[in-house]
Amino acid sequence: MEGTGFRLRAIPGKFVHVRIPASLEPTMRRVAARLHAPFFVSFVGGSTTLIVLEEEWELESKALPGAQAERGFSLLSLESPQGRMDVETLRRSQDWLLSRLSDPAPEVLWLSSFHRDYLLAREEDVPRILAALGEDPTTPSTS
Repeated sequence: MEGTGFRLRAIPGKFVHVRIPASLEPTMRRVAARLHAPFFVSFVGGSTTLIVLEEEWELESKALPGAQAERGFSLLSLESPQGRMDVETLRRSQDWLLSRLSDPAPEVLWLSSFHRDYLLAREEDVPRILAALGEDPTTPSTS
């Protein structure tokens, strides 16, 4: 991303955004122990959200009846030359990135991990997101 020193890279694979009822949280924790990175789990307000590769969801979905899976997402890695970002740099990057995404802005979910941050976006929005940020949408990720 010009002006920030960061790059967005598409992580290979298709991702699923899953909403899991609170009643399945104990089972969800066992399922999460079997997943491979990258995946994200959020326990907020009595429900659980899981972001995971479609292939892994197919293997684990039977253990979580009642979960609602929404397909068709891509995961974009926000990469810094320094490896990690401090909170202020991250906030400025978020502001800069979101200011570039308008008319209409695609829906993105910002996901943080220990080493880097990610954006979850609909597959059809990824080329537009990368183009708006000065990235080449045809260049495959090396991550």
